[in-house]
Amino acid sequence: MQSKAYLCPKCGENTIYFDGICHSCSQRQRRDEILNLGADEVEAMILKIADRIDEIEKWDEIYNDFWALFSLRDIHDPRIARAAAAAEIYCPPELYFGAPKDVRDALVRKLASLQNNAKNTLNDLLCALAWQGDEQTTQLFYELYQNPKPWRQKLYAGTEIYAQIGGWSFDQMGERKSLVFDKCLTAVRVKDGAEKNGSCASERGGDDVGARSKNASGMSEILNFKGGASGANSEQSAQNGADEILNLYAGAQSARASMNEGAILRNERVNFKADAQKDASSGLNLSENAKDARCEGANQNADEPVQIGRPTGQKCEFCGCEMLDMLCLKADEPRLAFLNLKYDAIFRCCPTCVGSVRYLCKCGADGEMELNCEGEGMEKSYFSQQDMTRLSGMKFKLGGEVSPFYGCFDELDTTVGGYPQWVQDSAYLSCPSCGGTMKHLAQIPFGELVQGEGVIYAQICEKCEVLGGCFQCT
Repeated sequence: MQSKAYLCPKCGENTIYFDGICHSCSQRQRRDEILNLGADEVEAMILKIADRIDEIEKWDEIYNDFWALFSLRDIHDPRIARAAAAAEIYCPPELYFGAPKDVRDALVRKLASLQNNAKNTLNDLLCALAWQGDEQTTQLFYELYQNPKPWRQKLYAGTEIYAQIGGWSFDQMGERKSLVFDKCLTAVRVKDGAEKNGSCASERGGDDVGARSKNASGMSEILNFKGGASGANSEQSAQNGADEILNLYAGAQSARASMNEGAILRNERVNFKADAQKDASSGLNLSENAKDARCEGANQNADEPVQIGRPTGQKCEFCGCEMLDMLCLKADEPRLAFLNLKYDAIFRCCPTCVGSVRYLCKCGADGEMELNCEGEGMEKSYFSQQDMTRLSGMKFKLGGEVSPFYGCFDELDTTVGGYPQWVQDSAYLSCPSCGGTMKHLAQIPFGELVQGEGVIYAQICEKCEVLGGCFQCT
């Protein structure tokens, strides 16, 4: 075992203290292996998982095989779901994504037989049903929302919150809404020399980023943008749901200990000028399949339809760090048409305070940025100038379409659309203009870009085109 620090021999960037390669390189290697499996090899893996389903809760080989096929290949085979239901195994709940009705009925029967939450079974069953998520399940969740069972008191949240775990929700009338985009693209980092070595290992550096994990989920008010104000009841209802969702999993109570319960809401509105530069290039020769979601040569960041970590020249009102346009998506990019953007989607935040301040952004046709902040930021910046130079200097390009669960494999690449992989609990935000639940837009592995940990989740209200974001880390 190595005790001396040295650079990973594969990527030449990440510092490790052991023989071998860094975690990021190891996971990328595993990802390539799964993406290159043949049909017979995939079938053999499915049969192995179904046959040894009782081992999945060991979080070892069977779990890793299932998770790789599910996230990277969009494989959710009914044989696996049936084997899990027969063995009364409900974790991970993704086992039941899109499961057939006989599996759903077995889950519903089991739910009806329970009187308490012994061994967390009620919680696990509701999570599994949320991922199954068909029309009958939606009706069941709505009925349980209107007429809660006695065991509801033993849970931290109602079925309207559990539904969000599966990427959907319903309103007061039972109308279902998807909280995710079915299509998913990668935003791939282009590393200098990538065309020579075929590598796209992420740049990392800087310390003390753990200080950004202060959570501001205890907020109790929603700010209103100009010209759009939601009623107090809808605001309170939406916020109550956001507060409850933190408690869904077994580790939620310990996670809440780190919250800033006394966070002071700020409602000062700051207007920024968005970058007026328009994309003048088109016709880029980009890959259109999952295996090519890698670096393929250099480009100019400003000409790409996706940008990550663009400097703004503005200073954070809390810590003084430079604000970054952490995500920029061009509305006129044909490959992003599935997002139905009217204007460029820009999520602006302070890289130090993003863990404790909730940023809400709206960009109009004239490029005028309207930015609202909820929460109390840090007293000083933990984001070094070295971090700033490195992140703002990174180049990204829009990659090909991948599995909608691609971002769930590991915190490696930025994904646009698809399903998020929540580090903690699902935390969909409420739109400050209409009170509706926002939709997941992009997942940015912040800890992979700067040496540290954590993920930034950008969200959007499709109706109002307001962007919000939250940060989670272990």
